[in-house]
Order: sequence, then C-alpha cells, then structure tokens
Amino acid sequence: MKYVAKLICILLIILTATPCIAGEKLVLSGIKSPRSKIVYEILREAYSSLGVEIEFKALPLLRSTHSAHSGAVDGELFKISGIEEQYPNLIKVPVPIDHVNLMVLTRKDSKINATWKSLRPLRVGYFRGIVFIENKISTENLRSAKSLETNEQLVKMINLKRLDAGLIARIAGIVTLKKTHSDNVRMLQQPIATTNLYHYLNIKHSALVPKLTKVLKRMSEKGRFKEIRKKILKQEFSKYD
Repeated sequence: MKYVAKLICILLIILTATPCIAGEKLVLSGIKSPRSKIVYEILREAYSSLGVEIEFKALPLLRSTHSAHSGAVDGELFKISGIEEQYPNLIKVPVPIDHVNLMVLTRKDSKINATWKSLRPLRVGYFRGIVFIENKISTENLRSAKSLETNEQLVKMINLKRLDAGLIARIAGIVTLKKTHSDNVRMLQQPIATTNLYHYLNIKHSALVPKLTKVLKRMSEKGRFKEIRKKILKQEFSKYD
C-alpha cells in the first residue's frame, strides 16, 4: 500500500508539473489596474514571440497570489522581489518588468513632508494587501497606520480629515485623484520609496523562465517597456480628463 501511495504521489507531481508548450495558453492573475494593463501588454508581446498565448484573470490581491502559488492559474503578472520566500512555488523571471514609486497623499493645506520621520506620528492610510507598502509600514514603525479597502476610500478619509496622509503608488494616485475630483487632496512630488516589480510563474512552468528572460531583456534594452508604458498610461489618464 505504501508503494502504491508513493507511486500515485509521484505521478501527480509529474502530471501537475507539465510545462507549457508552444500553442498552449497561460492564465496569469493580477489586480484590475492600469499597471496590470501595462505589464499584461509587455508579457503578451514577450510570450507571443515564444509561441505562447496568455490570458489575464483579474483577482483580488491575496487571492491572485494564492492562486498562482497553488497552480490554479499559471502565474502572476507582477510582484515585488522576495515574494518567493513566502510562496516557494512561485518562480521569479529576473528582469524588472516595471517599478513602483510610492507616494504620499495629503490635504493641500498640510505641511507634511515625504519622509518616514514626518509620517511616523501621523494617521496614515493605505490600500490593504499591497506587500511593498505593508513591509515599509512595518520597518518604518508607522504605528497609527490604517488599512483600507480601496484607494477611493483613502482619498475620501484624507479629505474628511480622518487621516493625515496616505501611501499610494504613483499611477494609482494619479488615477484616483482624477476619478474622485478631489481638489483638496494632493500628491507630494517626491516618492518616499521605490521598488522594482517582477513577473512570476508557477513552478510547473520553470522551463519557460530562461527563454522568457532573454526575450524580456531584449525588449527592455530596445526601450519597448517604456513605449508600452507610455501608450497605456496616456490611454488611462485621458479617461478622466
């Protein structure tokens, strides 16, 4: 019985670890956002050159990562480096596919600076589930930080003086301020922190990583990432003008 059980386990591992081949489709998860559109377009072009089609599946932040880790989807559009330590079934494609500028939102009459020292004694809000922000809040000891369900809620609470400041990615900040028409809330010019983002695949597709790495490096060197980013952002920002 033990031998049979062991054999079944081995067969299951082999079956679930079958790599993607040309002509197949990969399902990649992520949140619904302008950044996801940028990264999806970059990856669509990269995978297409390898003969692989991709599909985007919009999921909430944590569910997206859990789905990629479990193999329910084939990978995640982007995450910060180091997420693989918590989710070992995720393999990083080692080419920065985008970057995040973490910005500070305040009321226009505020004299808050874009420094951690300035934020430390304040009531600071942020969108729940963003690992980069949550890590910075922990390491910078922001004891009065409050997690919120949406960026729109974040802007509203700053406007109502229920929060002193907010932490938000630059792209999300621009879009949210445009959507909410918040004349009393502004985004400080200098980022308080910056980090790179990377594409992650489930371990069953690890054979794709070296090939995809070469393609993405070539695209980055040719300036293709910047071209796609500029095009998508122009489209997204113009929606709210």
